[in-house]
Amino acid sequence: MNRQQRRDRLVELQNWVDRQNEEYADEPFPPNVQDAWEKNNRELREHEIVLAELAERDAAVARAAPAFRGGGGRQLSRDDQEYARAFRSAIKAMSYGGTFEPIEFAPELPEAWPEDRLPNQPAGMRSEIVTRDTLKTTATQALPTTVYKTFVEHMVEQTSVLRAGGTLISTDTGEDLVVPKTTAFVSNAALTTEGGAITEGDPTLSTVTLKAYGYKCFFQISTELATDTPTNLLDVLGRSAAKALTLVYGPHLATGTGTGQPNGFVTAASVGKTGPTGCATSLGTQATAGQGTDNLADLYASIAEPYSIEPSVGTLGTNTSLAICRKLKDSQGNPMLNTTPVKAGSSANVFGVPYYVDPGVAQMAANAKSLAFGAWDRYYVRIAGGVRFERSDEFAFNADLVSFRCIVRLDGNLIDLNAIKLFQNSAT
Repeated sequence: MNRQQRRDRLVELQNWVDRQNEEYADEPFPPNVQDAWEKNNRELREHEIVLAELAERDAAVARAAPAFRGGGGRQLSRDDQEYARAFRSAIKAMSYGGTFEPIEFAPELPEAWPEDRLPNQPAGMRSEIVTRDTLKTTATQALPTTVYKTFVEHMVEQTSVLRAGGTLISTDTGEDLVVPKTTAFVSNAALTTEGGAITEGDPTLSTVTLKAYGYKCFFQISTELATDTPTNLLDVLGRSAAKALTLVYGPHLATGTGTGQPNGFVTAASVGKTGPTGCATSLGTQATAGQGTDNLADLYASIAEPYSIEPSVGTLGTNTSLAICRKLKDSQGNPMLNTTPVKAGSSANVFGVPYYVDPGVAQMAANAKSLAFGAWDRYYVRIAGGVRFERSDEFAFNADLVSFRCIVRLDGNLIDLNAIKLFQNSAT
């Protein structure tokens, strides 16, 4: 609708409204007239607003015209003003959730396109447009590249000690942390006659010292990459650094020596079950007595019953060892174990016990300690000062690099040596 059409419609609506006001001056509008009156009044106000905006734009253009002419530019034509008004109305309508009219750049097209002639080109000679097939893979095409906003991170197996229920102790500083424990209860309790002497028997006490060993990583990226990337790169880098540390200290929580590094649970615990001959690389044959699931039953029975009913009871081993458990079959070829997880966060269920995949435990091989079973809350992990992920824009200022470092100081040890037992494969 152009300006003149809008004016005509405005007059038509105003006349209709005036007639209704006169006709029903002394009585309320009927429902149908009331609805029409409200609708026409809204349309009337919209036309008034648009025409007022056009008048304001005309005045602004008129004020700016001398500057355009004086600067060698051109004054906006009537059509250009109309297009500008249409754009402005469209943007306002979209911003405030209203409706807007279609913008028509060429409401009346000629029947035939005019001849395109170059300057001083003789009449009757047309300039032709050269066309050729182009594909989106053509090197000359300036097509945009869309980058998905989220990095797809690959996954790696990591330590499962804390997931299995290990006790986490957080301290602000890293001085030695001494954990007291008992290794023997009062052992002389006995039925005693009246007046008889009570034999003394003191409990045995001990301590375990947890230190704070530093695990650290450092990397740099360009400032452009850090500031210009549209993806979640920095979040991914933080998680990647944490994974890098886990892949270093994780094996130490399993098999660390306790000297300059955590004392691993495999190092600290004792063997609860040694597989018989024929179990060098597996649990043996299910049909053979003492092999297959019998090894698991003996391992589970090697710890005291109070440990086996703790909420943190579980088995840790590799993914390959879990596959060996799953492959145990009866004489009919049916799996012996239902390995569907029974506890949230566990990898599987083995004999009713949560199984957690831990790559730090040895694979099943001759004399390997390949499974660890017990109450994992008795294994303590101490972290001093939390996990630090820090950034510096100044360290590599001359190279315009952003530097990152991730640091964690921790230690781990099995406080109660009776809480966890190991399965050891046979030599042959």
